[in-house]
Amino acid sequence: MENDTPCTVCTVKGYIETSNLSGEECPSPQFDACDPCPGCREISSIDAQIAQARVLLQNLYLKRCDAKLIRNKHHDQLVRRLPVEVVSHIFIHCLPHIPPPPFSLSEYDGRGKREARPERPRLVGLFLAAVCQRWRQIAFATPHLWTVARVKISRQTIALDAKLTSEWGSYKPPVEFNPTPIFDALNPHLFRVDVLEVHTESKYLALLHSEVPILSQLYLSLNSWEVESFSTALRFVGTVPSPHRVILCEAPSSAVGINWASLTHFEALFLTLDESLLLLQNSPLLTYFNLGNITRTSTPTSASSSTSVVTCPQITLAALHTLILTTSESELLFPHLAAPALQTLQTMGELPPPMPHRDAITSTQEQFIEVLEKTPLLTELEAWLGRIHDSFFKRLAATARGVPYFRWLSIPPIFSLGNKEMNTDGNDSDFVHRPLSTFKLTISWFDEDETDAPHPGQTPTKVDYEVVEWLRELEKARKKISIETKPKTSPSASLL
Repeated sequence: MENDTPCTVCTVKGYIETSNLSGEECPSPQFDACDPCPGCREISSIDAQIAQARVLLQNLYLKRCDAKLIRNKHHDQLVRRLPVEVVSHIFIHCLPHIPPPPFSLSEYDGRGKREARPERPRLVGLFLAAVCQRWRQIAFATPHLWTVARVKISRQTIALDAKLTSEWGSYKPPVEFNPTPIFDALNPHLFRVDVLEVHTESKYLALLHSEVPILSQLYLSLNSWEVESFSTALRFVGTVPSPHRVILCEAPSSAVGINWASLTHFEALFLTLDESLLLLQNSPLLTYFNLGNITRTSTPTSASSSTSVVTCPQITLAALHTLILTTSESELLFPHLAAPALQTLQTMGELPPPMPHRDAITSTQEQFIEVLEKTPLLTELEAWLGRIHDSFFKRLAATARGVPYFRWLSIPPIFSLGNKEMNTDGNDSDFVHRPLSTFKLTISWFDEDETDAPHPGQTPTKVDYEVVEWLRELEKARKKISIETKPKTSPSASLL
């Protein structure tokens, strides 16, 4: 029997189980004591959750839009759409330029005060790789960030050195040290080396062979030097490297197979005269030259070298601004060298007075005095343990007034003014006079009364009063001429 009694809550008649009322909800209760049915209460709760979810979803959509804008701005940058190889080249130009301190002979030659070697900065690539994944990817793909590697092979770096030494000594015959595997491990990575520092024996140079296309600085120090064969030199395969900075310590220039045409900075402890002239002849861009000693004995070179013979007796280095020759044999080099742009000259030697007749012997000595006339841009000259004669100061006074330093005939016609008339003073106008405006001369010596003086009696001769007056007149004419004497035990005192 069908129940026609309506529901006291929803007023629906009949069986509720069979009623198809899927979209209806309970009406508002007629009495306060009447509550919605459990189903309606559950639906109301779900609807409230849906409303909250819709608000949350709308907020998430807004946040997603904001995040997408940031993401697009980040990813749409040109630098992030380029290949990592291209980005790496841009990356290195944005880094602070902190190159390792350049090598210098003063750190190793033992002459004078030995200064402590500056600390090398840490590899910047390791720090950049720790920033993020993208930076790590770029850092690892940038070879220029990994061009400095220091490998020190010594007894202190080998564990259990005493035990190994005793074991090797007990073998018959003793086991010899074989460095070949070490060099074999280094050679495949030389193509990314920018600065190469080698301290070894000459017999191991042949083991260091690979292509070094980006090599810019080379420091070579040999414990011993033998020149019996071509294999004892440092020869790289492939394209001959063209470093701009080379320093040789106890090694001749023939020990290095490089292209000298790009060289701008050179230092060496010793070279023969032929090696010096050959190097200067093949280095037209040289700006800095520091040579400790010049020997008269020739060093054998490889027969296959096409530039092993000096072909130019007069070498002009237009860019050379610093010349340091700390050797008493410097007068061997001066007759062959012309440096019109020279600004700093440090040398050792005696300045003799000019002879009445210029022959093959006296001409070489006089070239030392004529360095002022051959280097019109010279502003500083240091004489250490040398004897300065009056002729030098007379030449200095003449140079300050105006000394001819080149001929118009030696200049291409496009630069010639075509002035062939005589000057008012009777001199040939083919000479161009350049008055000296700034000159500094520092003379150092040991007092004669000192018992520990290495060269007793090496004091400058007294300058004539007439010469001093000439120089003072030039000072009054606003010529910046400073001539100071620096004895070992007394402060500097100007000759003027």
